[in-house]
Amino acid sequence: MIANMIQWWREFKVFDQVKVYSVDVSDNVGREALALRWLDETEIARSDKFLLPEPKRRFALCRAALRSILCNLVSCDNADLSFEEAEKGKPYATLKGQIVDIGFNVSHSGDYGLIAVGEIQHLGIDIEQRRQRRDLDLLLSTVLAPAEKAHIALADDQRKHDLFFDYWTVKEAVLKAVGVGMSLLDPSQIEVPREMLEGSRSCIAQFPNIGTGTWRIENIGTTDFAAAMAYVTDET
Repeated sequence: MIANMIQWWREFKVFDQVKVYSVDVSDNVGREALALRWLDETEIARSDKFLLPEPKRRFALCRAALRSILCNLVSCDNADLSFEEAEKGKPYATLKGQIVDIGFNVSHSGDYGLIAVGEIQHLGIDIEQRRQRRDLDLLLSTVLAPAEKAHIALADDQRKHDLFFDYWTVKEAVLKAVGVGMSLLDPSQIEVPREMLEGSRSCIAQFPNIGTGTWRIENIGTTDFAAAMAYVTDET
């Protein structure tokens, strides 16, 4: 494992079934060089396909952090850990060819990254650095459900941006948990639970149009970034 004194991630939130780690993906040549040494040939080839340095850095730092976290959880050497992709592209880990029974999901935006890990099949996380969007009106009209639009309509301009990212990350977290993206499923059909529209940061919900049972949704955002985690649960 990477030594604690030089690692660029830390435990951020702990839930009954999931741990969330925050990852510092800001520009740091030394950390990026160390992260790249943790990647295998397939991951190096993937990182080389990024045309811009920022996405390459974020991928390397998050993937190396994920590798170290998983190696610690299952007590394995990094060289024995690999990643494969399911039919719809959702990654999973293998240890010497055997599937590791630990779910995970990774997201990054700007200088921030998050990794969620737990013994759960359907687990998703999403993060968006809070910023102004020139295309906000277009996004509001295309990705939000009617109730979400109604709540945002009452807010001032800055609050509209904050609420939009809060709602967006909930939708993305659910879609990532089931292994599809917004290009495959209309995001307006993933409705943010009423409790969260009314200000709750945690709730139990169901999404009938994706039919995967009962979900726990967590708003784990800060003043710097919006973020949400979603996973299927036996809770009622």
